[in-house]
Amino acid sequence: MLSGGERARLAMACMILRPSNLVIMDEPTNHLDIQSKEVLKQALTDFEGTLIIVSHDREFLQQLCTKVYEFTNHTVKEYLGDINYFLEKKKMTDIREIDTRKDKGATSVTPEIEIKADREEVKKARRRMQYVERDIEKLEGEIATLSEQLNDPAIYQTDKVIEVNRRLLEKQEKLNALMEEWETLVGVIG
Repeated sequence: MLSGGERARLAMACMILRPSNLVIMDEPTNHLDIQSKEVLKQALTDFEGTLIIVSHDREFLQQLCTKVYEFTNHTVKEYLGDINYFLEKKKMTDIREIDTRKDKGATSVTPEIEIKADREEVKKARRRMQYVERDIEKLEGEIATLSEQLNDPAIYQTDKVIEVNRRLLEKQEKLNALMEEWETLVGVIG
């Protein structure tokens, strides 16, 4: 029932509650208003860990990134500088020009049959992704419940702690496997 912006702000709040040393964000400013974007940028500037941010928002990336990675034609090129350095090297003024140049230079040489097969693969991947996301959500809830049980000092007075710990490890392994599958599916969907 939440809007895109409300979901984004809720996700940010949840992220702040669980400190980490690595944050990965994909287009984090898409649904944010200007004020929220500035608050997020300040929080990320103060963050002492590593940030991996995928974004087309040049203003947001300024003073935030120290390296830029360009993914094109199944290769990765590293630019040891901020977003302005990257655009200077590419002789561009806006990040979106990259997409425009690709569209102008791209020619479709893929046969109709291959396109149809790709669409079917993407369709299957999307369907599977729904199940994987549901299972991930369920496992995260179970892990949270087991973690809460382990936070209760009384459990350490019983033999139940061994069983709860074993179940927690099993759930975490399953979650890791599902996360890897989810990442693979994201690659298929594009």
